[in-house]
Amino acid sequence: MDSSDTKNTFGIVNLDRMLVSELYPSNLYFSLGGYSSDPKHLPKHGVKRSNSDVIAFRTSTHRMVPSIDLAVEEADAERLFDLRAKAIAAAKAAYPRLPQFPEDVTSVKDYDRILEEQGFASGKRSFSWTKYISGPTASSSGRFEISYGRCGANRSPDFSTTFKGFQNQEDMPHTHPAYQFYRKWNPFHIRPMTIQEYMEMWEDLKEMEQLAKGWKVNGNL
Repeated sequence: MDSSDTKNTFGIVNLDRMLVSELYPSNLYFSLGGYSSDPKHLPKHGVKRSNSDVIAFRTSTHRMVPSIDLAVEEADAERLFDLRAKAIAAAKAAYPRLPQFPEDVTSVKDYDRILEEQGFASGKRSFSWTKYISGPTASSSGRFEISYGRCGANRSPDFSTTFKGFQNQEDMPHTHPAYQFYRKWNPFHIRPMTIQEYMEMWEDLKEMEQLAKGWKVNGNL
């Protein structure tokens, strides 16, 4: 989505990143993940800045300054609700599809069979890959991990990446092949992959391994 009217819309929305509904993190990501969401929630409180802008908050309290009550005109609210609906529809269209399971299926063996029947990479393709990245600084150095596998009794395996044990991938040197791999595949974080997606990811991983061998701290290959 792209709008030049930044006063009345959210401007440019990048669908490969997590979206926001107002000026605080949205329920949209949870809606895509299958959780409940209130598409008609409105900000009720905010703080006035010196440049006359208002920053909206979910609650009436804020650590730094007193809050003010916000009133949203009906026409503005309808435009906001319409934009949210369009954002959700656009994001779902671009989002990785999910497998469907019958409610009476409870075994891992059956989960994997259904995944394969629907074209998804099952738990049989689980793996874990780790490489230490030496960046120009201590904060940009650490272990980059890639994995695909089932967590506990989950029906589907998930794809994930971590850096230094958590979601610190932006700390990696941005010229490193591992960072480029992360940027491409981050939309699939904590999601199952189709077999086609999995195979493309696997080929990218192998290519990234080769490129990483020639990477220098100054970013040159």
